[in-house]
Amino acid sequence: MLDDPAPRIETVKLVMWIFVPLVIGITIAGYIMLGKLFKKPDTRLKPKAHEDDEIGG
Repeated sequence: MLDDPAPRIETVKLVMWIFVPLVIGITIAGYIMLGKLFKKPDTRLKPKAHEDDEIGG
C-alpha cells in the first residue's frame, strides 16, 4: 500500500474533480444571488441617477 502511490493520486484527482466544480458552482451561485439581491436597488437607483443628471444638466 505504501509503496504504490497510484491510489493516492487517484483519490487526489477524485477530490479535485469533486471539489473544484463545487467551489466554482458555489461562487457562481453566490454571484447570481448577489446579483438578484442588488438588481432591485440598482433598478430603483438608476432612474433617480438619470433624473439627477437631467436636473443637473
